[in-house]
Amino acid sequence: MCIKRIQVFINRCLRTILRIKWTDKISNESLWERTRQIPAGDEIGRRRWRWIGHTLRKPCGSITKNVLDWNPQGKRSRERRRGTWKRV
Repeated sequence: MCIKRIQVFINRCLRTILRIKWTDKISNESLWERTRQIPAGDEIGRRRWRWIGHTLRKPCGSITKNVLDWNPQGKRSRERRRGTWKRV
């Protein structure tokens, strides 16, 4: 999931909700201030840290705790590496 694509989608939705036309030049920062939104990347990062903190407090045999140490096998396309939670 690409954060940039999510951000573009959210900005487009906010502009549609506020009925801002493409001819109106409004920066993304002023758009976020108007709607009292925070950038999607910050929100995703905050939720990830909350999930990791919740997971680390679980017992050792928990499946969700084992996911943090999981190493994916197999091949991916050249541009995209195999991602784990620790790498991301």
